[in-house]
Amino acid sequence: MVIGVPFGTIFGQSLGWRAPLLAVAVLGCVATALLRLLLPGEIPHARPAGLQSQFAVLMKPRLLALYFIAMTGFGGSFVVFTFLAPLLIEVPARRCLPINEPYAGSR
Repeated sequence: MVIGVPFGTIFGQSLGWRAPLLAVAVLGCVATALLRLLLPGEIPHARPAGLQSQFAVLMKPRLLALYFIAMTGFGGSFVVFTFLAPLLIEVPARRCLPINEPYAGSR
């Protein structure tokens, strides 16, 4: 997110909003193809857990709290990134005061 958001913003502003989405889709396809090629075909594993036991794990109170914390944390970061570009563009434009303006009257 630290690198992807600024590059995605630059990429999107120069080539249109669809370009970053297409780039992510292409990178996802490349990653899937590489994983398919590089991972072994047969991986030894234990018998999978049943569907009912998997849903039972989701209802444990400590895990529900963890899910909620993760959801609000990641959701909050996306909210910040949504409004970050307009803030960085509009706020400095309104405050175009020279740095040394408070000292201009002292000379």
